[in-house]
Amino acid sequence: NDGAMSSNARTDMTSDLPSQSNWVSSMQIETETLDEMGLPFWKRAILYELAAMSTFLWLPALFLPLFELTYDGIISDFMAEVSFSVRFWEFPAVLYQRGVASGTEQWVLIILGSVLVFLVYVLPLLATLLAIAVWTTDPVPSLFCRNVLWIIQPCLCSIIFYLSLQFAVPSFEAIGEYAIDMGSSGLCKKFEVVTSDTCLTISGEPRIGFWFLLSQSMSLEILVGLSLIWKRR
Repeated sequence: NDGAMSSNARTDMTSDLPSQSNWVSSMQIETETLDEMGLPFWKRAILYELAAMSTFLWLPALFLPLFELTYDGIISDFMAEVSFSVRFWEFPAVLYQRGVASGTEQWVLIILGSVLVFLVYVLPLLATLLAIAVWTTDPVPSLFCRNVLWIIQPCLCSIIFYLSLQFAVPSFEAIGEYAIDMGSSGLCKKFEVVTSDTCLTISGEPRIGFWFLLSQSMSLEILVGLSLIWKRR
């Protein structure tokens, strides 16, 4: 009986060997597949760092002041506010309100605001998600995300928007003087000749959110570029 039981045990162990070898071979195949799809460590580190920066820099870029406008002169003494800050998340609303106050047609402001929101807000956020999905999903979804990223990459306008603000903010003073002079038929200039005080000056200065927006835009552009250039092996 003992001999029969030992022979049966040996038979069971022998029968389990093929299944165990199949399991080990399948694990080896999966490991080799992951190695073939992966990237070197230094490339993964760069991608993770850029993805983290592109994601976490959104918050300070959105909610910290982009720039500040300050009014000075005699007319500013009669104004309710002599300075105000503009944040990235409220920029379309401020643009619409100021446009309505200046007499611009509402349909023009709606079209411009929609284009601005799509190019400067929606597309960068979508590009961030797609660039992360290129490296975190299976091969088929990854390829789809990469193809979509190729399509929207030329439309990313974060850096262009930043450069526009970079040149526009310092020019508020010259634009304000020109508008006041034209609207008052030169009265402010005549007034300034008689008195030593200015009629009204508008100065703009960038704030800390301005630099967070630049950092986020640059990290996103590099992340998207590397996601399109580097490929899984």
